Amino acid sequence: MQLEPLKSRDRVAARLAAAFGMGDRLGIHGIFTAECYEGGRLVWTNEFPQVVTIAGQNSMLDNFLAGSAFTQTGPYMGLVSSVGWTNLSTTISSGTYTTGTGAVSLTTAAAHGLSPGDTFTIASATGTGSFAAINGTFLAATGTTGSMLNFSTAASLTMTITGGSVTTASGTRILDTMASHANWTEAGSTNAPTFAARGTVAWSSASGGTKSTSSATSFTMTSGGTLEGAFIVLGSGAVATLMSTAGTLFSAGAFTGGAQPVSNGSVVNVSYSAGFIPA
Repeated sequence: MQLEPLKSRDRVAARLAAAFGMGDRLGIHGIFTAECYEGGRLVWTNEFPQVVTIAGQNSMLDNFLAGSAFTQTGPYMGLVSSVGWTNLSTTISSGTYTTGTGAVSLTTAAAHGLSPGDTFTIASATGTGSFAAINGTFLAATGTTGSMLNFSTAASLTMTITGGSVTTASGTRILDTMASHANWTEAGSTNAPTFAARGTVAWSSASGGTKSTSSATSFTMTSGGTLEGAFIVLGSGAVATLMSTAGTLFSAGAFTGGAQPVSNGSVVNVSYSAGFIPA
């Protein structure tokens, strides 16, 4: 899918708000823009949102609110391989809806691996009343664990829920860490495509509640393959070395529209912006 690169901080904020919705809580979310060049020719562009992980949020809070003479390690940017990539796909066994609050509680046929804050999509729900209101993309809410999936939709409806599917567009999860991310693997060495190392992220000064990279982080492929997305690692122990599990996983997520191909010699340039928005 061809998407225009980011052009302004205002546009970043608008995209973030559209991607994650408006609400009462303040959250930090990021947008990556990736461009792939072959022989100097742009062959694909992809812009994709990412939610900062819980580990990343905790790192920000600890180092800003309680840090002393803090110096950041990194950040380093890496790419996600299609090798080992796993999207969630399960069905709905049963569900309840509370008309006064719009709260929905579903039981899935298999453990879904989602946590509060993860994004998922419901399709083909069946039942009676206004059941179609649960078809769409939502954020998992408090109480989500195992085969229990909670979220909110419009209140004051009447519905019974039977059937339907639960899927995710990404193998990344809000509770992922560098040491534990069961549904995705890092590209670059063991997992194709290959390249030399993670890239160091360079920042511009924050403005208007948004912080953006001052230049794209560049990766030159040394073999072909397919990529699924990108991630940022920082903090104590973080290194540019591929496959290292040290450091704090700040954010990770997936290309819009699925995997993107690269060839030996392809150059992938990735920019990033993060900002505070209602979540």
